[in-house]
Amino acid sequence: MAFASVTGDILNVGYDPRQHWIKCCLTNISSKPKSLVFGVDFAHIDDLSFYVLEENNVLSRWDHLSRHTTLASRPIASRVFAFPVDIAPGQTLTLYGRFVRHHSVLLLPIKLMTQEQFYSMGFAIDLGMFMGLGILLIACLISFLIFTITRQWVLFYYALYALTYGIAVVSLEGIWGQYVRRIAWLDENTHLVMLSLAAFAQIQFLVTFLQLTLFLPFRVIWALRGFAGVSILLALYFLITPFSYRNSSLLSSWGLITEFFVLGMGGWCWVRGWAGAWLISISQLPLLAVLVWFSLTILFGLPRHWLFYQTAYTIPFWQLIVLGVGLGISLIQGQREALLAVGQLKQERTEAIIQTQEAERGRIASDLHDDLGGTLATVRRWVADISRQLQNSPVSDKLDQLDALVQKSTQDLRHIAYNLMPPEFDRFGLCYSLEQLVKKQPAHTPLFSFIVVGTERRLPLSTELNLYRIVSELVQNIHKHAHASHAAVQLLYFDDHLTISVDDNGLGIRATKTTTAQIGTGLESSNLRASYIGARIWREVSEAGTLVLLEVPYTIKSDAIRQTNPPFIN
Repeated sequence: MAFASVTGDILNVGYDPRQHWIKCCLTNISSKPKSLVFGVDFAHIDDLSFYVLEENNVLSRWDHLSRHTTLASRPIASRVFAFPVDIAPGQTLTLYGRFVRHHSVLLLPIKLMTQEQFYSMGFAIDLGMFMGLGILLIACLISFLIFTITRQWVLFYYALYALTYGIAVVSLEGIWGQYVRRIAWLDENTHLVMLSLAAFAQIQFLVTFLQLTLFLPFRVIWALRGFAGVSILLALYFLITPFSYRNSSLLSSWGLITEFFVLGMGGWCWVRGWAGAWLISISQLPLLAVLVWFSLTILFGLPRHWLFYQTAYTIPFWQLIVLGVGLGISLIQGQREALLAVGQLKQERTEAIIQTQEAERGRIASDLHDDLGGTLATVRRWVADISRQLQNSPVSDKLDQLDALVQKSTQDLRHIAYNLMPPEFDRFGLCYSLEQLVKKQPAHTPLFSFIVVGTERRLPLSTELNLYRIVSELVQNIHKHAHASHAAVQLLYFDDHLTISVDDNGLGIRATKTTTAQIGTGLESSNLRASYIGARIWREVSEAGTLVLLEVPYTIKSDAIRQTNPPFIN
């Protein structure tokens, strides 16, 4: 048997189903014995035999190992084929290896190292691989879980991409065949099926993530869906047909076409300035580097080292990491935009409610003053005329009582109309209107006082009107529920904000649960108005009574409702 000398880290036999022999001569020139490991980092070998000879004596031999050989039955329990070689000082050994692969390309990445190097390097490589697979599994589960809640298909395609790529790596590294033995139709063809599905998920993710349906014509979108559908057909074809060199070549060609398509689509979208296209382009950078390296090896004969051999596995992994980070950022931004939209919708709804209330208050106040007020004035004149005509009559006393009742009704009507819409509020402003509100309170308890500290500053009319409504509501609550003897309304004008305090010496925390519930219901409108104008409210209840503080800045932002804290803090 004649042997040819070879160089390089990786021996590429190509597609040749015949037996291939490797011979390696070792001499220990040191003064100490050495324990070495002869390793072949290629899992898909159909028949492997290994022999250790000293001259013509066979010291060790292992016959007919294959990818189906369990870890417990291998010379060294490892996912790669590894054989122990012990060599004494000055000893010369000859190693022979026989390799057969029936249906595809045979690669022989061979390493000879000490046992310590083998185990340390194997641990590092396996740790990195399993950590990567764990990250893929977590990303897959989280994406699928969020998909079941949100029904965002971009998450489903990402989960499918991570799952199928992870299974393909497990298959290529020989792990699938060790632990999944009962699925006859997923044997050596497992990575072909899974990588085809990964190509489908990758294209669908691209279309969905870049939101191409919003920019491209309907026919172009269907063409992209059809391009992705070819990957599904290939997966079915690989599933039902025996594993072969032709199938492997077909997948390699289609995978290269798919990656070029994704790279071109990402670059085209980036040039057009579409959101998210830069992320697709960055995820394709390792592929571009490998393609350049591959071209240099062909044009200038550069050797393909172990790094080149391992890089193919890292390309989709890098893509999944970059796309996963981008997808997470996109989801966070989408949620933030949704919250802002909800806040804006809430503000618009609040504004519509308040404006409708104010318009209705103005209409009712005008109707009461102009219509019912005039009617009561007419009734009072008629009663006075009738009373003069019937002087010294028994009916005269009744008419005097009726006149007093009509007069009181007129005063109550004016009070109600004033509370609904203070006259000339826009001209006199908040401070004057609140002062008049306090002065018009009944003379009996609680007795109200009004205090102003600082120089008055006018606020926007809408803000002042809503502040007036809030204080008016608080004053009514004091009358109804506080059982107080004294109360006060204070306006404190600071440099950058106005603070309004309304306090009483009523029940406070001694109020019953029913009273507390009624107060809470009455404060809902005040809470709504405070949020609308960007004000903050604190309500403090104690044995001494109740204190409500209302703070509003002089400059109120248009999106204040989205920036303020929850209005009531107890």
